[in-house]
Amino acid sequence: MNEGAPASGSRGTLIARVVAVVAVIVFLALVATLSRPQASRATTPQADEYTDLNTTRLRAARTPAFLGSLEGQGRTIEVYMTRSGVRYTVLDEAGKAVAEHVTIERLQGLFPELDFSTMHASSETQSASAPVDR
Repeated sequence: MNEGAPASGSRGTLIARVVAVVAVIVFLALVATLSRPQASRATTPQADEYTDLNTTRLRAARTPAFLGSLEGQGRTIEVYMTRSGVRYTVLDEAGKAVAEHVTIERLQGLFPELDFSTMHASSETQSASAPVDR
C-alpha cells in the first residue's frame, strides 16, 4: 500500500486552492486598476451656493426674530430673539416704544409694577414696532 499517495494528493489540492485564491486576488486587483467608474450623478454645491447660504444665515442672525408678545396693564411687551439672547420691547397704549430690546433684568427694573401672570400672550408673526438690529 502506498501511504504517501493520500498526503501527496491533499498537498496538491491545497496548492491548487492557494493558487486559485491568489489568481482571484490578482484578477480583482487588475480589474480594479483598469476600471474607470462613470461620473456620479450626485453633485456638491458650488462655492457660490455655500456663500449664499452662509450670507443668508448671517443676515438672519443679525436681524432680531420676533417671537411673540404679552399684552395687558396698558402695555405690550414684544419678545425678540437676538444674537445676544432674548430681548424685550415695551410699547405704551399708543404703540410708542418706551423701552427697546432690553434684557429681562432691565425690563423688571424699568417696570417693576408689571405682573406678567396677568398679561395675555400672543405669537403673531409680525410686531407692532420695527425691530432694531442689536
